[in-house]
Amino acid sequence: AFMKTTALLWECRHAEAPGTSFLFGSMHVRDSRAFAGLPPVYVAMEQCEAFAAEFNLDEAPQEDIGFALQLPEGQTLRDLLGDRKYEKLGRVFRRSLGLPLDAFSGVLPFALSNMIDSGLLSVQQNMPLDEYLWQNAKQAGKTMYGIETLEDQLGVLGSIDLAHQAHGLLQLARNLPGHRKQLNRLADLYVQGNVSQLYRASRKSLGKYRKTMLFDRNHKMALRFDEIAKTTTLLAAVGAAHLWGGYGLIRLLKAKGWKCKPVIR
Repeated sequence: AFMKTTALLWECRHAEAPGTSFLFGSMHVRDSRAFAGLPPVYVAMEQCEAFAAEFNLDEAPQEDIGFALQLPEGQTLRDLLGDRKYEKLGRVFRRSLGLPLDAFSGVLPFALSNMIDSGLLSVQQNMPLDEYLWQNAKQAGKTMYGIETLEDQLGVLGSIDLAHQAHGLLQLARNLPGHRKQLNRLADLYVQGNVSQLYRASRKSLGKYRKTMLFDRNHKMALRFDEIAKTTTLLAAVGAAHLWGGYGLIRLLKAKGWKCKPVIR
Protein backbone atom coordinates (compact mmCIF):
# COMPACT_ATOMS: atom_id res chain seq x y z
CA ALA A 1 0.00 0.00 0.00
CA PHE A 2 3.09 2.19 0.35
CA MET A 3 5.04 3.57 -2.54
CA LYS A 4 8.71 2.68 -2.40
CA THR A 5 10.30 5.97 -1.70
CA THR A 6 13.50 7.55 -0.54
CA ALA A 7 12.92 10.88 1.11
CA LEU A 8 13.74 12.34 4.49
CA LEU A 9 11.64 15.46 3.99
CA TRP A 10 7.86 15.26 3.63
CA GLU A 11 5.33 17.99 3.11
CA CYS A 12 2.06 17.63 4.93
CA ARG A 13 -1.22 19.41 4.20
CA HIS A 14 -4.57 19.30 5.96
CA ALA A 15 -7.88 21.02 5.23
CA GLU A 16 -7.92 22.43 8.78
CA ALA A 17 -4.29 23.61 8.79
CA PRO A 18 -3.22 27.23 8.13
CA GLY A 19 -0.63 26.15 5.57
CA THR A 20 1.87 23.49 4.55
CA SER A 21 3.90 21.84 7.30
CA PHE A 22 6.90 19.56 6.96
CA LEU A 23 8.22 16.41 8.60
CA PHE A 24 11.96 15.76 8.46
CA GLY A 25 13.73 12.55 9.45
CA SER A 26 16.84 13.59 11.36
CA MET A 27 19.74 11.71 12.91
CA HIS A 28 21.70 12.36 16.10
CA VAL A 29 25.15 12.25 14.47
CA ARG A 30 28.03 14.62 13.77
CA ASP A 31 29.04 12.81 10.61
CA SER A 32 29.19 15.22 7.65
CA ARG A 33 27.38 12.74 5.41
CA ALA A 34 24.20 13.42 7.36
CA PHE A 35 24.45 17.17 6.75
CA ALA A 36 24.63 16.83 2.97
CA GLY A 37 20.89 16.88 2.27
CA LEU A 38 20.01 20.04 4.20
CA PRO A 39 19.30 22.64 1.45
CA PRO A 40 15.63 21.58 0.97
CA VAL A 41 15.25 21.54 4.76
CA TYR A 42 16.37 25.19 4.95
CA VAL A 43 13.80 26.06 2.29
CA ALA A 44 11.09 24.31 4.33
CA MET A 45 12.26 26.09 7.47
CA GLU A 46 11.92 29.48 5.79
CA GLN A 47 8.31 28.67 4.91
CA CYS A 48 7.35 27.66 8.46
CA GLU A 49 6.67 29.74 11.54
CA ALA A 50 7.45 26.99 14.03
CA PHE A 51 10.08 24.29 14.53
CA ALA A 52 9.91 21.14 16.65
CA ALA A 53 12.57 18.64 17.70
CA GLU A 54 11.87 15.37 19.53
CA PHE A 55 11.93 17.34 22.77
CA ASN A 56 12.62 20.95 23.70
CA LEU A 57 16.41 21.04 23.71
CA ASP A 58 16.50 24.28 25.69
CA GLU A 59 14.67 22.66 28.58
CA ALA A 60 17.29 19.96 28.84
CA PRO A 61 20.36 21.08 30.75
CA GLN A 62 22.91 18.28 30.34
CA GLU A 63 23.16 17.75 34.11
CA ASP A 64 19.45 16.97 34.32
CA ILE A 65 19.62 14.40 31.58
CA GLY A 66 22.70 12.90 33.18
CA PHE A 67 20.84 12.72 36.47
CA ALA A 68 17.78 11.17 34.89
CA LEU A 69 19.92 8.54 33.19
CA GLN A 70 21.24 7.28 36.51
CA LEU A 71 20.89 3.72 37.74
CA PRO A 72 18.46 3.26 40.65
CA GLU A 73 19.76 4.56 43.98
CA GLY A 74 22.58 2.51 45.43
CA GLN A 75 23.12 0.40 42.33
CA THR A 76 26.32 0.49 40.29
CA LEU A 77 27.33 -0.78 36.90
CA ARG A 78 29.78 -3.15 38.57
CA ASP A 79 26.89 -4.72 40.55
CA LEU A 80 24.92 -5.09 37.37
CA LEU A 81 27.69 -6.65 35.27
CA GLY A 82 29.87 -8.42 37.79
CA ASP A 83 33.61 -7.77 38.22
CA ARG A 84 34.99 -9.61 35.21
CA LYS A 85 32.65 -8.06 32.64
CA TYR A 86 32.97 -4.66 34.26
CA GLU A 87 36.78 -4.74 33.95
CA LYS A 88 36.53 -5.84 30.34
CA LEU A 89 34.08 -3.07 29.53
CA GLY A 90 36.41 -0.62 31.29
CA ARG A 91 39.19 -1.50 28.85
CA VAL A 92 36.91 -1.00 25.85
CA PHE A 93 35.74 2.32 27.25
CA ARG A 94 39.28 3.58 27.70
CA ARG A 95 40.28 2.41 24.26
CA SER A 96 37.32 3.73 22.32
CA LEU A 97 36.57 6.92 24.25
CA GLY A 98 39.72 7.59 26.26
CA LEU A 99 37.55 7.75 29.39
CA PRO A 100 37.61 5.86 32.69
CA LEU A 101 34.47 3.77 33.14
CA ASP A 102 34.54 4.45 36.90
CA ALA A 103 33.45 8.02 36.19
CA PHE A 104 30.17 6.63 34.82
CA SER A 105 29.54 3.80 37.22
CA GLY A 106 26.10 5.11 38.17
CA VAL A 107 24.86 5.71 34.62
CA LEU A 108 22.25 3.65 32.74
CA PRO A 109 23.80 1.12 30.31
CA PHE A 110 21.69 2.66 27.52
CA ALA A 111 23.35 6.03 27.96
CA LEU A 112 26.80 4.40 27.86
CA SER A 113 25.91 2.55 24.65
CA ASN A 114 24.98 5.90 23.13
CA MET A 115 28.30 7.40 24.23
CA ILE A 116 30.20 4.56 22.58
CA ASP A 117 28.05 4.97 19.47
CA SER A 118 28.91 8.63 19.13
CA GLY A 119 32.58 7.79 19.51
CA LEU A 120 32.44 5.25 16.67
CA LEU A 121 31.19 7.48 13.87
CA SER A 122 33.41 10.25 12.63
CA VAL A 123 32.95 13.56 14.40
CA GLN A 124 33.21 16.17 11.65
CA GLN A 125 30.63 18.69 12.82
CA ASN A 126 30.71 20.52 16.13
CA MET A 127 27.17 19.47 17.05
CA PRO A 128 24.83 16.65 16.03
CA LEU A 129 22.41 17.26 13.15
CA ASP A 130 19.28 17.52 15.30
CA GLU A 131 20.87 20.10 17.63
CA TYR A 132 22.25 22.01 14.66
CA LEU A 133 18.76 22.37 13.15
CA TRP A 134 17.38 23.44 16.54
CA GLN A 135 19.98 26.22 16.85
CA ASN A 136 19.32 27.33 13.27
CA ALA A 137 15.59 27.54 13.79
CA LYS A 138 16.06 29.43 17.04
CA GLN A 139 18.36 31.98 15.41
CA ALA A 140 15.78 32.39 12.65
CA GLY A 141 13.24 33.37 15.31
CA LYS A 142 10.91 30.38 14.95
CA THR A 143 8.46 29.37 17.67
CA MET A 144 10.14 26.35 19.25
CA TYR A 145 8.40 23.14 20.31
CA GLY A 146 9.16 19.65 21.56
CA ILE A 147 7.14 16.86 19.93
CA GLU A 148 7.59 14.87 23.12
CA THR A 149 8.43 16.09 26.60
CA LEU A 150 11.75 15.22 28.15
CA GLU A 151 9.77 13.30 30.81
CA ASP A 152 8.21 11.19 28.02
CA GLN A 153 11.60 10.29 26.65
CA LEU A 154 13.13 9.53 30.02
CA GLY A 155 10.07 7.53 31.05
CA VAL A 156 10.52 5.34 27.99
CA LEU A 157 14.18 4.75 28.85
CA GLY A 158 13.33 4.04 32.46
CA SER A 159 10.85 1.36 31.45
CA ILE A 160 13.50 -0.80 29.82
CA ASP A 161 14.77 -3.69 31.85
CA LEU A 162 18.29 -3.09 33.19
CA ALA A 163 19.48 -6.60 32.41
CA HIS A 164 18.43 -6.05 28.78
CA GLN A 165 20.30 -2.74 28.69
CA ALA A 166 23.41 -4.33 30.21
CA HIS A 167 23.30 -7.17 27.70
CA GLY A 168 23.12 -4.67 24.83
CA LEU A 169 26.06 -2.71 26.19
CA LEU A 170 28.22 -5.84 26.51
CA GLN A 171 27.29 -7.03 23.01
CA LEU A 172 28.38 -3.67 21.70
CA ALA A 173 31.66 -3.71 23.61
CA ARG A 174 32.39 -7.23 22.38
CA ASN A 175 32.22 -6.27 18.74
CA LEU A 176 33.13 -2.64 18.15
CA PRO A 177 34.35 -3.10 14.54
CA GLY A 178 31.12 -4.87 13.60
CA HIS A 179 29.13 -2.20 15.32
CA ARG A 180 31.02 0.61 13.61
CA LYS A 181 30.26 -1.07 10.30
CA GLN A 182 26.57 -1.22 11.19
CA LEU A 183 26.54 2.49 12.15
CA ASN A 184 28.23 3.39 8.90
CA ARG A 185 25.65 1.36 7.02
CA LEU A 186 22.90 3.32 8.77
CA ALA A 187 24.62 6.61 7.93
CA ASP A 188 24.75 5.56 4.27
CA LEU A 189 21.08 4.57 4.28
CA TYR A 190 20.37 7.92 5.85
CA VAL A 191 22.24 9.81 3.11
CA GLN A 192 20.21 7.89 0.52
CA GLY A 193 17.07 8.95 2.38
CA ASN A 194 16.11 5.30 2.70
CA VAL A 195 13.52 5.64 5.47
CA SER A 196 12.05 2.17 5.01
CA GLN A 197 15.41 0.44 5.58
CA LEU A 198 16.23 2.72 8.51
CA TYR A 199 12.88 1.84 10.06
CA ARG A 200 13.49 -1.89 9.56
CA ALA A 201 16.98 -1.74 11.06
CA SER A 202 15.68 0.18 14.05
CA ARG A 203 12.72 -2.14 14.58
CA LYS A 204 15.04 -5.12 14.47
CA SER A 205 17.59 -3.70 16.90
CA LEU A 206 14.87 -2.76 19.42
CA GLY A 207 13.58 -6.34 19.56
CA LYS A 208 10.84 -6.73 22.14
CA TYR A 209 11.03 -3.02 22.99
CA ARG A 210 9.90 -1.85 19.56
CA LYS A 211 6.42 -1.06 20.91
CA THR A 212 7.70 1.10 23.77
CA MET A 213 10.54 2.76 21.89
CA LEU A 214 8.98 3.19 18.48
CA PHE A 215 5.26 2.54 18.04
CA ASP A 216 3.90 4.11 21.24
CA ARG A 217 6.11 7.14 20.74
CA ASN A 218 4.97 7.48 17.14
CA HIS A 219 1.37 7.72 18.31
CA LYS A 220 2.27 10.52 20.71
CA MET A 221 4.32 12.29 18.05
CA ALA A 222 1.50 12.10 15.50
CA LEU A 223 -0.99 13.57 17.99
CA ARG A 224 1.34 16.41 18.84
CA PHE A 225 2.25 17.16 15.21
CA ASP A 226 -1.44 17.24 14.34
CA GLU A 227 -2.13 19.57 17.27
CA ILE A 228 0.67 22.08 16.52
CA ALA A 229 0.41 22.03 12.72
CA LYS A 230 -3.29 22.88 12.86
CA THR A 231 -2.44 26.16 14.58
CA THR A 232 0.76 27.16 12.75
CA THR A 233 3.04 26.02 9.92
CA LEU A 234 5.55 23.58 11.39
CA LEU A 235 8.80 21.91 10.46
CA ALA A 236 9.21 18.91 12.78
CA ALA A 237 12.53 17.05 12.89
CA VAL A 238 12.37 13.61 14.49
CA GLY A 239 14.55 10.50 14.28
CA ALA A 240 14.30 9.11 10.74
CA ALA A 241 13.22 5.66 11.98
CA HIS A 242 9.93 7.19 13.19
CA LEU A 243 8.70 8.07 9.69
CA TRP A 244 8.06 4.68 8.17
CA GLY A 245 6.13 1.47 8.81
CA GLY A 246 2.59 0.43 9.66
CA TYR A 247 2.77 2.51 12.86
CA GLY A 248 5.06 5.15 11.38
CA LEU A 249 4.36 8.88 11.50
CA ILE A 250 3.50 9.18 7.83
CA ARG A 251 0.84 6.50 8.01
CA LEU A 252 -0.52 7.80 11.35
CA LEU A 253 -0.78 11.35 9.99
CA LYS A 254 -2.56 10.10 6.87
CA ALA A 255 -5.07 8.41 9.16
CA LYS A 256 -5.67 11.83 10.75
CA GLY A 257 -6.51 13.33 7.37
CA TRP A 258 -3.09 14.73 6.47
CA LYS A 259 -1.87 14.43 2.90
CA CYS A 260 1.84 13.69 3.10
CA LYS A 261 4.13 13.49 0.14
CA PRO A 262 7.90 13.27 -0.23
CA VAL A 263 9.81 16.41 -1.16
CA ILE A 264 11.99 15.01 -3.92
CA ARG A 265 15.43 16.52 -3.79
